[in-house]
Amino acid sequence: MKAVLTILSLVFFMSANAQSNQGSHTVSMVLANVIELALTGGNPSMSFTTAAHYQNGVTSSTTPTTLTVSSNKAYSITALASSADNGNLVGSSVNIPIAKLTVTADNGSNYLPLSGTVATTIKAAQAAGGGVAHSVYYKANPGFGYAAGTYTTTITYTATQD
Repeated sequence: MKAVLTILSLVFFMSANAQSNQGSHTVSMVLANVIELALTGGNPSMSFTTAAHYQNGVTSSTTPTTLTVSSNKAYSITALASSADNGNLVGSSVNIPIAKLTVTADNGSNYLPLSGTVATTIKAAQAAGGGVAHSVYYKANPGFGYAAGTYTTTITYTATQD
């Protein structure tokens, strides 16, 4: 019993005299505003092969373009047409006004006219997030007044933090 008390006393004595030391530092995260836009889906092409196509227009709904945005802040997306003729669709002999081509990022509804001078807002006040996909569709309706041929323009999308 005396041995047990002696051992307990030693343990208590050693515990009472135990020393400790601490160190600390500050950890910082420096965050910058970040926004990225990636475009996938190729170059949409719409073919006019029947009178109904010329009468009603043609949509690119079978091959949407996808805009994928990552942003740490709310953002908006705009579209701007650009070509050698102020954004108009350029053909071999005549050009088609860019207003004949519309765009939507609302699941194939709410088509908006494009412009070669003022960017068209296709998505406004989108919440911050990573890898947010927006499907973009086009509708072309040139009417009957243009010759057969290929007419092209370039659409530039810009994602801007709000």
